[in-house]
Amino acid sequence: MNKQSNIVNDQRGIILTDNVNLEWINSLSPRYHKEYVKFVVDMKNNKVVIGMDVHADAEILLNTDSEYLYGGNIYSDGHIVYQSTLNVEKNLKIYANKKKRTGILGLFGRAEKVPDNMRIIIDKETIAYINTVLFAWIEI
Repeated sequence: MNKQSNIVNDQRGIILTDNVNLEWINSLSPRYHKEYVKFVVDMKNNKVVIGMDVHADAEILLNTDSEYLYGGNIYSDGHIVYQSTLNVEKNLKIYANKKKRTGILGLFGRAEKVPDNMRIIIDKETIAYINTVLFAWIEI
């Protein structure tokens, strides 16, 4: 775990080629953000990029259609916020599909919760989907 030689490094982030843990992530240098490290998960190719300044840098590095990319931030204490501009389009689709399935009112007659910030994924199924790839590479 955490073998620096097995990781491809680029100005736009680090594509993980070996498993890493939170200690290794917290030791990344240089860091663009003091409190957290950004990550992007490529769901099509089961890849994770970490350590970029902006999530879009990983999109360029991975050369993958953004429809398969989800972004977020891993904080030094290990909590994750699934927040990225890459998530906006997917969030719009998630809530449009839920509205089609359940009508204006959600399941059991309650209104569906829509995030105030469409950059943040709060849908539990989507988070579980992202985590299948994220946690295959990163031990938190």
